[in-house]
Parts: sequence; C-alpha cells; structure tokens
Amino acid sequence: MTRYTSGDSRAFEQLCARHKGPLFRYFKRQCDANVVEELYQDVWMRLVKARENCQVEAKLTTCLYRIAHNRLCGPLPVAGSPERNRHDRQQR
Repeated sequence: MTRYTSGDSRAFEQLCARHKGPLFRYFKRQCDANVVEELYQDVWMRLVKARENCQVEAKLTTCLYRIAHNRLCGPLPVAGSPERNRHDRQQR
C-alpha cells in the first residue's frame, strides 16, 4: 500500500490480484451474484479515492473490508433499475 500511495501503479495491480479472490468471496457470501462484480469494482474505486486518507499503519485488508462493509450497508445495485442508472449518471 505504501508503494501505491506514493504513485506506483504496478503496486496497485499487485494489490488487486492479491485480494481479488477473498474480496469476491466476501461479496458472494453477502449478496446476489449478479451484483458482485459491480460491488468489487466500487470498492477499488473508493480505495483509489481514499488512498491519501488510508493509514499506513493499518493493514490494507482493514481498509478494503471496511469499505466493502460500508458499501453493503448502503443500497445495493439492481441490474437495469432506473435508480441504478440515475446513481451511475450522478457518479460521472
């Protein structure tokens, strides 16, 4: 995480590869399979936005799963719903 926060894009790729399986399984246990990919991508996007605020002392998994948990506590995406489309437009 230290390398990534200092601008090493290769470090980000390694982080994604290392944590993909466990994070996917976490979401699969918690929600419908049709939204897992979207939630997974959302967690990484939020981590990118929050990288300056992540504490180096904390483990990356602590940050990832806190973001994932908070994302699950909010409204979940529903494929093809007008609400999801409205939310997507607001994020752009």
